[in-house]
Amino acid sequence: MRPERIQRVPCGQARPLGEQNAKAFCQANLNIQAVSQFSSACSKTYSDQSCSTTPSPLASHGESRLHVRSKLPETKPDQIRESFVTTSLTGKVVWLTGASSGIGKALAYALANEGAHVVLTARREQELLDVKARCALPDDHLVVPLDLLQSETFEPAVHRVLEHFGRIDVLINNAGISSRGDVVDTGMTVFQHVMGLNYFAAVQLTKLVLPSMIERKSGQVVTISSLLGKFGASGRSAYCSSKHAIIGFCDSLRAEVYKHGIAVTVVCPGFVRTNASYNALEADGTPHGKLDKDIRNGIPSDVCARRIVKAIKAMKREVYIGKESYAVYLNRFLPGLFSRLVRHRRIK
Repeated sequence: MRPERIQRVPCGQARPLGEQNAKAFCQANLNIQAVSQFSSACSKTYSDQSCSTTPSPLASHGESRLHVRSKLPETKPDQIRESFVTTSLTGKVVWLTGASSGIGKALAYALANEGAHVVLTARREQELLDVKARCALPDDHLVVPLDLLQSETFEPAVHRVLEHFGRIDVLINNAGISSRGDVVDTGMTVFQHVMGLNYFAAVQLTKLVLPSMIERKSGQVVTISSLLGKFGASGRSAYCSSKHAIIGFCDSLRAEVYKHGIAVTVVCPGFVRTNASYNALEADGTPHGKLDKDIRNGIPSDVCARRIVKAIKAMKREVYIGKESYAVYLNRFLPGLFSRLVRHRRIK
């Protein structure tokens, strides 16, 4: 379509509006009237404060804008965030899975520093005991060894925690495993293993903990997903599938338990400097056995843990952590461009 030719008009002579300009002019008049009406309402609302007189309906757009600014209290973005209620973790019982290493280990220390009673869960009991010994006030915490791929052991573990503390205030589903390999090469046993630990274990443990939270009309379920739960990546099909699935579960859960006073928080970290890639499963099910470059350049685990604790205290619905968070918004607003970038960039 050819652009409309600009007509030169002698100085002092009225310029014809044209159809598009006429529409823009009408819309501008509507906007001016709307701002004027809004500023008038503001002047009535803040009538007890010292302010200028209410502008007339014929006030200009600039005058109305100045009037509104003079009435409304100036609020910075940081002040808006601080206006929301944040909870304290002091004295709360927090059950943390995957607590023996990586993000879970850093989270255990951060939660203990907040004054929480931490239930430390993972397969390796000795590592859990070492983590407990390094936590603030070690006697306030409980070690519950648990293999999250053995679902029959979940119910006795829940009973043990409830008998010891009497309640569970926060459940953090942190345990998980990553994977490497293209779809065509990855065996179904790898998909089942990754889904079993990253998705089904979190779902089942949440289901067992929920009744006590519903009975008390209080609680919070926190799930550590990933930025790869918001978009896919080449060579990570099993891992991405599990992280997408757990986010969908949490979104549904949040809608269901809101009426019971239970919060649901999803945490999506990017690359975090841990040893997670060593235990990642290759396409044939063998351990990856090396530290990947992107993970080596990720944020420290203690930094990630502090941001997670902050999100828990603020009862955030969903939080993105790491410098790679921009990819979520790039995928949302420029999906075509993002798709091309993913095709040509393999995570290392």
